[in-house]
Amino acid sequence: MRLFRFSSRELCLIFLGGSGFFLGFPNSLIQIPPLVLLFPACMACLALEAESEAKAASCALSLLAVSVLGGAYWLVYPLTIYGHVPMPLAVFFILLLAVCASIYYIIFALILRFFYSRLPLLPALVAAACAWGALELARGHLFTGITWFSVSSAMPGLPIMAQGAALFGMFGLSTLYAFIAFSLAPLALRGRGAFSAAKLRFIPPLAGCLLLAALLLYGRGRLDIPFASLGQEVLIAQVQGNVDQAQKWLPTQQARTVNHYIKLSEQALRLARETFKRKTDLLVWPETAMPFYFRQEPRLDQPLRDLAEREKVPLLFGAPSMEAGAGRDSILHNRVWLLDEQGREAGSYDKEHLVPFGEYLPLDIYVPFASEFMQGMGFTPGQTERPLLYKNLALGALICYESLFPELAQARTATGANLLINISNDAWFADSAAPWQLLQLSAMRSIEQGRYMLRSTNTGASAAIDPAGRVQGLGPLFRDYPSAHLLSLLTEKTFFHRNYTAIHRLLALSPFFFIALALLRGIKNAGKGRHIPRPRGRKDKDDLCGNSAN
Repeated sequence: MRLFRFSSRELCLIFLGGSGFFLGFPNSLIQIPPLVLLFPACMACLALEAESEAKAASCALSLLAVSVLGGAYWLVYPLTIYGHVPMPLAVFFILLLAVCASIYYIIFALILRFFYSRLPLLPALVAAACAWGALELARGHLFTGITWFSVSSAMPGLPIMAQGAALFGMFGLSTLYAFIAFSLAPLALRGRGAFSAAKLRFIPPLAGCLLLAALLLYGRGRLDIPFASLGQEVLIAQVQGNVDQAQKWLPTQQARTVNHYIKLSEQALRLARETFKRKTDLLVWPETAMPFYFRQEPRLDQPLRDLAEREKVPLLFGAPSMEAGAGRDSILHNRVWLLDEQGREAGSYDKEHLVPFGEYLPLDIYVPFASEFMQGMGFTPGQTERPLLYKNLALGALICYESLFPELAQARTATGANLLINISNDAWFADSAAPWQLLQLSAMRSIEQGRYMLRSTNTGASAAIDPAGRVQGLGPLFRDYPSAHLLSLLTEKTFFHRNYTAIHRLLALSPFFFIALALLRGIKNAGKGRHIPRPRGRKDKDDLCGNSAN
């Protein structure tokens, strides 16, 4: 048997699952979030129809490779444009990433076959959904963590489908949507075997439909909550400077960048006054908006302080910091700074979850093109999770892809943040789907924590996000964009926030409960396991439990 020789049906399932993955997440064509459910549904069908565990693993790997090529094609841009990697090698790196990520889906395919062969139909699908959610949770923490392309993270594109994150978080909601996807398997599997009885075939789809209806009903109700009236209103102006990533770090461009942001800030503040007829409470600039070490360049520092004092507005901005360190020349941080209305430093936050190969090299692994992304710098992670405090503002700062991680927004809210601020630099990804995918992941953090978020980026997509994940005042990519947003400071905690630890512990432990249940049931009913359905036309062989197929 050749593991990567697929039947026409298997190729169709791989193509269908990959297409659902591509179209479910933001992309360059059209996003249809519910289609993302085709990805876990096809993964389940491929795993259960495979004649062996090895074949199930090869199908899982192939489906993920197709999906990652379609969904994360934008990785080609930083590799080729800034890393100067040849196109064929860049595609190879994306495939290598898919192979590394596929371990989670290979584990899922194998554990699905295990559950299905040893548990009754409905519990087997529930167990499989729990395994899916637990593996997403593990993927968010192991090996530096990556939560990109969690199934539920596609749903902010259709906000009514994303509101369940306020109850169960992103990973818990992925578990529920995975069950909905798996509930279709009894109708789609070929060589149905145990699904031949109508009363069994339609129980899972009915359960899935009822769960989907409940999620939509809850979502409709939460979208009707008047969040704007539940807290004190604040007016925030922001600037998207659209400074060329290839030019911004040149010493000859530093002063020009400072002046550009100051002029755009004056436009944003004027827009805020004319539109809302009130004083601006905060001015926000993006991650590394200032391409120099703040405090180290007085001639470049002073115009920022003068702006805050002249306009009588606190200024939040991104700029790297350099500090003396024991035993080495300096310690570098990717930092967000806060100046008060007199231009004095009022606080700062150092990015704690750094980008591997972008801001540091894991295990000192040498990668030739990484220095192009790092601008010759290796950052040190920050150690504080406290919000930045100024008057009535308690700002939970998330720098760049920190908005991917639920635990970071959770920590900001737990320490008192009444507003989330995500400053980012998405210029690396050119005019691709990546900024929109990051925007939806940020929206998921707003839903989970029940907080407004201001997302300020160098080149887009800059926007405000309400606690239901709805995007407001969305700016264009690669254009100057001064804007102003009226947001509310909220203090009420969501169910997910209050039960964060219990939900994630339950999710992490649930597969082990079902494994134990399956093993105990297997011992009790030795020799009576259910066979794995196979495509018609294959020769009958012993099934996974040692039983002959009928």
